[in-house]
Amino acid sequence: MPVSRLATIAMIRQYSTLNMEPCPTNGFVNRVTKRISWNLLNRLVKGKKLKVRLFSGDSFFVRVGDQISRGIFCQGCHEPQLTSLLLPFLGPGMTAFDIGANIGYYTLLMARRVGPAGMVHSFEINENVLDLLDENIRLAKVGNVKIARRAVARTSGQMEFFVPRPGDEAEGSLKKSQRYEAAKTVKVSSVSLDDYIEENKIKRVHFIKIDVEGAEYEAFEGARNLLSSNNKPVIMFEALDTACMNFGVSWLDVVEKVKSFGYRIHQADTANYFATPE
Repeated sequence: MPVSRLATIAMIRQYSTLNMEPCPTNGFVNRVTKRISWNLLNRLVKGKKLKVRLFSGDSFFVRVGDQISRGIFCQGCHEPQLTSLLLPFLGPGMTAFDIGANIGYYTLLMARRVGPAGMVHSFEINENVLDLLDENIRLAKVGNVKIARRAVARTSGQMEFFVPRPGDEAEGSLKKSQRYEAAKTVKVSSVSLDDYIEENKIKRVHFIKIDVEGAEYEAFEGARNLLSSNNKPVIMFEALDTACMNFGVSWLDVVEKVKSFGYRIHQADTANYFATPE
């Protein structure tokens, strides 16, 4: 293996030392009680919509049986480590992209953080979660969110989307996956980030969160102008090898792609990273 790749591995396999803003989770007894409740609900009313309260104080809809919903129901938040690292990067007046928004957890946190003077563009194409994404934005009464029902890709046009079965809502992908069995395949509209920014006359993007089940490499290919600019956004991204392999790349290819645009990489957990401009 080339020395440069060995050096990259050595660097990014050290967990992040970025600033954190603690994300409170439910206490141990509360979490245990909620897990028991969730398992019971999953047997009796799978698919039912429930209203819960996030650590931020916001009311939020989840769906019984959904992977992401389970964590939010039991803990009061989703991915507390990543949430704690994300929050310090967001401030009033910023523009943020939530790519792979799912039911809207990060979209809502971003919207609260950037405030009325800021804007959040929330990208989601999975028809199984779009209803909750819409409802959670309406429930929060935030007017600074634009939902884009388009896949973020290398180029703009049309693509196939492999729709996951109920319960696997977090697994939808633009390629056939070994990780889950698709319920069906549908055609979706796609857009490159550079095209989207031009279409919407966005002057600056401050922060991007992207989790698109292996399509991250192609999304970054479609954002060359943005990522090469003098005002690069901070990026929180997933690079999970079992998802990336469906697109013919590895997790390290994704990390090195981001790094090639002039970013420093910080590992947040086993498969998630933050990229800050050098």
